[in-house]
Amino acid sequence: MPDINQILKKYWGYDSFRPGQRTIIESVLENCDTLALLPTGGGKSICYQVPGMQLPGVTVVVSPLIALMYDQVNGLKNKGIPAVALTSNLSYRELDTALDNAAVGTYKFIFTSPERLKTELFIERFKRMNISMIAVDEAHCISQWGYDFRPVYLEIAKIREFHPKAPLLALTATATKKVAQDICDRLEFKKKHRVIKGDFKRENLSYFIDETEKKEVKLFQILNKNKGTAIIYLRTRRRCQEVAKMLSRKGFSADYYHAGLTPEKRKIVQDQWIHNETQIICATNAFGMGIDKPDVRTVIHLDLCDDPESYFQEAGRAGRDGKKAFAVTLFNKADIDELNRRFALSFPPIDKIKLIYKALGNFFQLAQDTGEGRSFEINIEKFCKQYNFNALTVFNSLRILERDNYLSFSADIAFSSRLRFNVNNQSLYNFKLQNKKMQPLIDVVLRTYDNAFDDYINIFESKMAMQLSTSPAKVKEGLRYLMKNDVIDYVPKTGNPRIMYTRPRTADHRFELSPESYSLLKNRADERRKAIIHLVTNKEKCRSRILLNYFDQSKTDDCGICDVCVRNKQKEASSKSVSDYIYETGGCNLNEIKEALPQYRPESLVEEIRFLADDKKIEIKNGKYYPKEQDKKNRF
Repeated sequence: MPDINQILKKYWGYDSFRPGQRTIIESVLENCDTLALLPTGGGKSICYQVPGMQLPGVTVVVSPLIALMYDQVNGLKNKGIPAVALTSNLSYRELDTALDNAAVGTYKFIFTSPERLKTELFIERFKRMNISMIAVDEAHCISQWGYDFRPVYLEIAKIREFHPKAPLLALTATATKKVAQDICDRLEFKKKHRVIKGDFKRENLSYFIDETEKKEVKLFQILNKNKGTAIIYLRTRRRCQEVAKMLSRKGFSADYYHAGLTPEKRKIVQDQWIHNETQIICATNAFGMGIDKPDVRTVIHLDLCDDPESYFQEAGRAGRDGKKAFAVTLFNKADIDELNRRFALSFPPIDKIKLIYKALGNFFQLAQDTGEGRSFEINIEKFCKQYNFNALTVFNSLRILERDNYLSFSADIAFSSRLRFNVNNQSLYNFKLQNKKMQPLIDVVLRTYDNAFDDYINIFESKMAMQLSTSPAKVKEGLRYLMKNDVIDYVPKTGNPRIMYTRPRTADHRFELSPESYSLLKNRADERRKAIIHLVTNKEKCRSRILLNYFDQSKTDDCGICDVCVRNKQKEASSKSVSDYIYETGGCNLNEIKEALPQYRPESLVEEIRFLADDKKIEIKNGKYYPKEQDKKNRF
């Protein structure tokens, strides 16, 4: 069996592990339950993918992020590693097929949303799988102290009883000490377990926060000064498009990305940026998860994040190559007001949430006490219009219902179309002989996509239409014909969110949201809101130190490179004389003095140095200025 270095090199092309990765992997391979606290960009996926390839059976990865699951699955498949994602987007037939394949060992990695873990369909196949390891991504979601608590994560510990010998690896990039302990307790870590924490300090990353009413002017200045790859984070799709177009008009290479784009478009935009064909991506927070691009020089926030956790993750996507990088936030008072407004709207009254939950059941025509595990596509605009609800109120209510384990809500994910052949090769050949008009379409599927007989595959009707010199509408019509004749199972793509009921629809008189739990959730969100406001409005304390203290990394020095540290250095320098600096350094050249003492005009600086030399307080050797030994003794 190859060792972990060989696996890393063969499949990922790396010669060595990043800090912390080897320790985490070796802990798992020693069959030890492990909590890995790694900063954004620390390479968390490697920590379960490498041991997963080393161990003989299958690794189950639990994640709440559907887009990230699909990115991981596609990445593994591109390396020749069989993997599947069991998300709420799958039809019952797709899920049944995938679980059958998983039970017989078809896959090396199975990614699943936590909602799936409690369904009888999943549990019965899970019992029969050869499980080598369970990995829990975004593990902070299991803690009520975490910033994204999801009660459905509490189901994870229950499935351990079916494979008690399999080690569990929990991973997160944002956990305080209290959250870390809560994760270990709630996942029922064995007595012998390890907590491995990476260093969250980013010595190459300069946090720069500026309060300004002239964001566009500042933005142009930053991008003109820093020519490397950049990400600009904004809150809305519309703003992403507007800023990207504005930058393009100014001559910048810019594009936009959000989860509402088609899968084809998202892939094109992402690939062009990764390969440096596009310099700047204007994106919502849907962008960046699972993308390993080390040479991002600048991350810019034109809108405020809701909490330090989100900010730390997004800012941390800059400078993963270890070279100097910048995390810039431009804000003004209106942004603070907007943040406060969003917080106020994030927690609708409990009676309103109850009303929306009832309306959902009626909208889906779902009888009370039924529907557990069922998934529905929802057109939010149509739903709001039908029941006279505000869209933002509905969105936030769905998030709270998700946290209380009534349902799961996958928002803003545009899935690809998928298909699988329901017949074998011989039956397909016979069908083609009897249906000559369908032969070109079937042949395109066979030529373009692999494994369509064994599993569901992602397809792109527009690409197939180009190959057939026809329209996408004609391709879809042909695929529907093949499905009608049971040749294929065809699942057209959707741009709408999906809702899955994680418990049967609760009767109106039994529906309950705990006021205590609701208040606790709101209070913690309020603490995080105040923390992000403190971070951006602070003008005295090192930005990096504030962030690290928030994550319980208290033993740290000032970074020296954030805007506050630079400003403090300049204040200190403004009161320092030329002779002070020369004596402190023990010897320096003119350029070093200019940089350290920017308050001096060049001509004044030269005059001061000449005066010190004439007064025999300094001496000049090989273009450098040194304090006179005798004067040095007198001085100190």
